[in-house]
Amino acid sequence: VFIILNTPFTAAGEVDWQDLEREVDFVDKAGCAGVVWPQGSSGVATLTRDERLRGMEVLAQVTRPRRLTLALGVQGRDTGEMLAYME
Repeated sequence: VFIILNTPFTAAGEVDWQDLEREVDFVDKAGCAGVVWPQGSSGVATLTRDERLRGMEVLAQVTRPRRLTLALGVQGRDTGEMLAYME
């Protein structure tokens, strides 16, 4: 099972990076094989480029020492934008 993580936000409307890390802890303890982020159900359309890139870095660091597989979404308006997320 690969779980699509939900993007959590603070009361001020900013991404709650610590809560995103806690989601990974929960998924790991539940015995899932991996996580997917960002996707349509995790608010990908509302995240800025910087938020997406930071989230990718945060999740790479959090999942690296675990047995979880990380799948990162690279959706974009066009091929160029998608390729930019793959760099």
